[in-house]
Amino acid sequence: MCQAWQAFGLFWVLGVCKAVAKVQEVAARSLGESLKGTDLALVYLHSPRCAHCEAFEEIFLKASNALDAVPFISTDGTEVHAHDDAGMFARIRGVAYPSVLLFNKGVPLEYHGERSVDALLAWVNSRIKSGPGLQRLESAAALSAFLEDTKGDGKVAVVGVPQSAGDSALAAALDGVAWTYDGKIPVALAEVDPAAANKLLDPDGRGGNPKTVAVTRPFRFEVPIAWAPDYSSPDALFNFVEYHQHPRLIIASAEQQAELYESMEPGEGQAVLFADESEVAQLDAIKAYASIAVETTDPRLRFVWAKPDNYGKAVGSMMFIHPEDYPILAIKEFGKDLDSDKVWRMEDIYGKSFALADMKSFIQTWLKGEAKVQETGVVELTSKNFKEVTMDRSKDVFVQVYEAGCGACRAMKPIWAQLGRRYLKDDSVIIAQLNLAKNPVLPKIEIYPELLLYPKSSKHPPKKFRGKHDLVVIQKFLQEGIKKKGKKAAQKNVHDEM
Repeated sequence: MCQAWQAFGLFWVLGVCKAVAKVQEVAARSLGESLKGTDLALVYLHSPRCAHCEAFEEIFLKASNALDAVPFISTDGTEVHAHDDAGMFARIRGVAYPSVLLFNKGVPLEYHGERSVDALLAWVNSRIKSGPGLQRLESAAALSAFLEDTKGDGKVAVVGVPQSAGDSALAAALDGVAWTYDGKIPVALAEVDPAAANKLLDPDGRGGNPKTVAVTRPFRFEVPIAWAPDYSSPDALFNFVEYHQHPRLIIASAEQQAELYESMEPGEGQAVLFADESEVAQLDAIKAYASIAVETTDPRLRFVWAKPDNYGKAVGSMMFIHPEDYPILAIKEFGKDLDSDKVWRMEDIYGKSFALADMKSFIQTWLKGEAKVQETGVVELTSKNFKEVTMDRSKDVFVQVYEAGCGACRAMKPIWAQLGRRYLKDDSVIIAQLNLAKNPVLPKIEIYPELLLYPKSSKHPPKKFRGKHDLVVIQKFLQEGIKKKGKKAAQKNVHDEM
């Protein structure tokens, strides 16, 4: 009987037996040792209880029968990290099963293509032909051209400048970075005079003392270059590039949406400066804020600059901030859901100051867990206090009746919070909200949210808002309702006196 039949189960047909013999089934604890002696190897990580793995295993075996250029290795991916004492596979933690990785001198490149024999073979062949993608530059003119070509695409580039001839460790580390990013980031080895290279890479000297490997960073208001402190291994250099390939100050825009919201976890936050760079004072604040973003390495906080455009307004609405509040610095802390997000405003502590020291102090206060959540002034009504609050004839009471889980109510939340802040210091106006399902003190409502105004002069019936859910429109309705009712009450009092 064919060995494949015994090793991989009854679903294998006789025609696949030749392919099976080419796949090395390696114990997880031996994977690192198996890869050390090979330049290229294709590794299949599977899980014992994975139905998708069973289906993909046949594809992997058939592909091995069609390609002689690289060894095919199969192993239990769930056990790999338990035996990874040298940290060789740290970069592939969290991969889904099944996964296929093409290793080049120990550096993995993950396959994300279609699960078919033809697609897998095409990918492997293209990677073998293209190689790691490391560009070798043999003159200052070539380096200058490389930097010019990479400048306009908004992405980083990696340049190694050997301090002495024949630096094989540097070449190997750059090879690993080029292989990992698979052409997404340009990587070059500039075998030119270090002094000339450093002048091209950092003409203003803003990056500090030159070292061997530079990452160019074409991000606004940030230092344009970062020198890697260590390139002794591909992993060390990869981690450095991975950190510096992202802007520390994210400009709020549709193009940067992934940078803004990707992988935000509860307890993490966004510091957002809402400012207009066309105003000199605000531009100075943006530059100072960018310097804080670069200096702050705590991964719990992302730094954002929101312009006074439509996207900036959308970001502001989620933080209860209206364009009229600009310039303003605020921190949003993500909760388990949208209803448990929290917002802090710097002006609640420092007023309208944008001094560098004050911004640093505000950010550090949040990082230490000492920040005070901003007040919105919105009163939460219950069955016990609803009548007492709404029927108070010394107050104009504006109530949002909402329902948990209602999308339109969630969209109203930032508007209502902004409205509450505008009347925070006005003792005659109460901005309130009522969860009707939990506190059934009103008749059934067909469409949520329902906005009801209880003016101090005329409590019954409340006036219903019918209009666009916009802060300006809603506030105008409130102001007109208060004035109108107030005028009628005054006329009635004069008539009674007569």
